Amino acid sequence: MAHRWLEDHCAIQFSDTDVVSGIYQKAIQTMAQLTAASVEQFHKVAELLLVKDDRSPTNEAQTLVQ
Repeated sequence: MAHRWLEDHCAIQFSDTDVVSGIYQKAIQTMAQLTAASVEQFHKVAELLLVKDDRSPTNEAQTLVQ
């Protein structure tokens, strides 16, 4: 489906391995950036939870799950 969409909308010829390789590299790079941003967000949440003076781990865990 994605192959067909790219051919129709981007006029990409998939016989050109350089173009396919470029798309693959960009997809991997984007996934790596998304993963890094997600890990950073989880780390910041954990830091904020540890800094709080009056904290209840049970209540905080339930809040994060919702």
